Amino acid sequence: MKKIFNYILSATLIFTLASCNEDEVLSSWVEQNPEVDTTPTGEAGTADLSNLVVLGTSLASGFQDGALHDAGQANSFPALLGGQFQIGTIGGTTDFGQPDINSANGYNMLANDGSGRSELSLSLLAPVNTTGDLLSILTPWSGTTNTLNNFGVPLTQSGQLVIAATGGPVTDTYGGAVPAAGNPAYNPFYKRFASSPSADGATGSTPLTDALGAGGSFFVYEAGINDVALYAAGGGTTAIGPITNPAVFEGAADAAIHALATTGGTNAYEIEGVVLNVPPILVFPFFQAVKYNAIPLDAATAGALNSGLAAVNGAIQALVDNVGLDQADADKRFMSYAEGQNAILVIDESLTDLGPLFDLLGLPAANRAGLVPYEQSRPLTADDIVPLGTAPILGVEADGDDTVADTPYGLVIPLGFSLATGIQPGGGDPFYIDGAEQVEIETNRAMYNAALAGAVADVNAAGGDVVLVDIESIFLDAAGFDGVTGIEAQGLTLAPDFSPNGIFSTDGIHPCQRGHGLIANKIISAINAQWGASVPEVNIAGLPGPVFIP
Repeated sequence: MKKIFNYILSATLIFTLASCNEDEVLSSWVEQNPEVDTTPTGEAGTADLSNLVVLGTSLASGFQDGALHDAGQANSFPALLGGQFQIGTIGGTTDFGQPDINSANGYNMLANDGSGRSELSLSLLAPVNTTGDLLSILTPWSGTTNTLNNFGVPLTQSGQLVIAATGGPVTDTYGGAVPAAGNPAYNPFYKRFASSPSADGATGSTPLTDALGAGGSFFVYEAGINDVALYAAGGGTTAIGPITNPAVFEGAADAAIHALATTGGTNAYEIEGVVLNVPPILVFPFFQAVKYNAIPLDAATAGALNSGLAAVNGAIQALVDNVGLDQADADKRFMSYAEGQNAILVIDESLTDLGPLFDLLGLPAANRAGLVPYEQSRPLTADDIVPLGTAPILGVEADGDDTVADTPYGLVIPLGFSLATGIQPGGGDPFYIDGAEQVEIETNRAMYNAALAGAVADVNAAGGDVVLVDIESIFLDAAGFDGVTGIEAQGLTLAPDFSPNGIFSTDGIHPCQRGHGLIANKIISAINAQWGASVPEVNIAGLPGPVFIP
């Protein structure tokens, strides 16, 4: 039965890859790509675009494919903006400064195993990691901080942009992804280019103060995705990162936006800029690629499972008939399999623990022991979301062998249960996002966006000139909220995934370079409308999509 699971990843991670190949995609681009004006022109209107400064998190840094790498930085949306601002008489700086990582593969902070960025294998139909370069993170950036334009820091939350602890201290032995003991705010990506890394966590530079030191004439502020995405990626738990309290988010965002819009630390709101809202992360492929019913079965296997698990279902029903368990509660727990796609089995700690009730049935010891994994288990439903990180665990043998008596996780053994120790720390919660957690995630995201809108309104009320840019609409349109899946851009139809014509990178959360082009163009559209500029759009067809290999 283990062979059933060999291709769960390939069957669930890729939306449209199976019908695509590189030649077909490239040919489509050539056919659809409009002619590019070789001598574009542009004007800044009333905006001063001579010195763009960007303060942000993973999105602004160009982090993608699970890593910060050369190509991602080169075509990050800040770098693309910097390039467009050099056209015609716009007057942008000809040397847009970024803290170059100087690594083709980078270091995969999400894998945390020394591997580099992931690439999409067309033969395996799955992402595979490249060989990483840990030294690219440990090596300090060789430039001068005040010459930078892009102060995007990967894997930071909004609060880390305004505190010195983001730059140190660090007491771990290698300076990598693991936060220093006693300083969870530490971020090695910031430390490598910080003007004055903190030695005590209280004094020293912050990403915000370094951005202000660059003397920008126009700013872009981006924060909020990581404030909710890390929590969501952990299944609505803090396994990967916490969800930011909306009051903390509001305080950090308000401080950053007000400071960026002022001149020389005064209260004169003379610096123009844009603020990006927080997109709906639950429509990202990391949360959509693996479905709740991701397990394929043939009729024979499904029948064997139903026969083998009939005693478990019978014991649950016996609790209804003899002990008083509510039938609706029991119905959530019954396991039934059929030919085709089947629901993933998980531990759900919100359910009543049936252990004491099973004891009342007076079963033989062996039969009672067989019920232990199912005391708080249930199959997932269409109301649940499965993070991409769950996929590699599905089908792994819980007993560590490959005998006839299979014990695959997610089918026979619930995710979150150990045959050796019982329910694992965290249980099944990190493996799925239930309805209540989805509401929590979206409620907090809405409050973040309200805080961003409020900060922009306050600045403008005090005489500033700042625009809130709706990048949320890019991802909603791509996901089909306008009734059509995919987003039209410059004659191309781009997919909401990490297939060859997708807008996401292979990590499923961060946009690929083409996705960054869409964000840059959304910002350009806002600049042109607000300040009467004529900044040309980025040529989307000229940007790479997800990195894929044979």
